[in-house]
Amino acid sequence: MIQKYYEGTSKIINLSIEVGKLIGIVDATYLRKPPTNLRRENRIKTIQSSLMIEGNTLSLDQVTAIFENKRIIGPAKDIKEVQNAIVVYSKLRDFDPCSEESYLLAHKILMSGLVDNAGKYRAKGVGVFKGERIAHMAPPAWRV
Repeated sequence: MIQKYYEGTSKIINLSIEVGKLIGIVDATYLRKPPTNLRRENRIKTIQSSLMIEGNTLSLDQVTAIFENKRIIGPAKDIKEVQNAIVVYSKLRDFDPCSEESYLLAHKILMSGLVDNAGKYRAKGVGVFKGERIAHMAPPAWRV
């Protein structure tokens, strides 16, 4: 019995490498998507931690419940903040990061039901209070 061996020419080797690259692209693009629950969990954690920085008191479990359209017990303002953030995050692809109009629309959604002039630049001075004392005073509205 005669066995034939083929020599690997540079053309065969380059084509093999190209086929391997294309298989990797197809595999990464179509076959191995991260589990949906991982993306969902990351979105919930992002919303909860972002709002916590702003003083929201809701726990990760409470934010998860709101994300699942369940009712929770908590400050109405904090619940509204989470609901608004969920809407904004779901529309992120619709916003143009270079558009003032998109910026104000995102602000309107995010602050809806929380401030009077949602989606508009402020016209008054604002500050951050710690108890009775002012911890930070923002620049005057005309400078913003």
